[in-house]
Amino acid sequence: MRRTPIRRVSARRRKRDAVYPSSRKQVYSRAEGMCEANAIWACERSGHQVHHIAGRGGRDPHNPANLLLVCAPCHAYIHANPQLSYERGWLRRRNVGPVGGYVSSSKPAGQLGPPPSGPAPGATT
Repeated sequence: MRRTPIRRVSARRRKRDAVYPSSRKQVYSRAEGMCEANAIWACERSGHQVHHIAGRGGRDPHNPANLLLVCAPCHAYIHANPQLSYERGWLRRRNVGPVGGYVSSSKPAGQLGPPPSGPAPGATT
């Protein structure tokens, strides 16, 4: 039987992920234990999963502004219907800041630039 070695977690990632438990508690408190999406008729109303709106990558993935408390059916629905989820704010591209401004690569991390001119990516006219 072949064994695959366990990959080591970098010190930077370990430090970044150390804040996740406290962020989860803040999200549960903010939502008062209720599903924040209420995406479908099968919503269980009580949330027990934490959804990352802009994914778990990037500099600050566990910021409470990037997290939603959701029930399992709503969480599955969010990932199964990405277009609707982007429209409703349940998913967000990583290059977009939490208040809707685009993150500019010419500015220090965390500063938001103005949104790009022209139609939004993927928009039809």
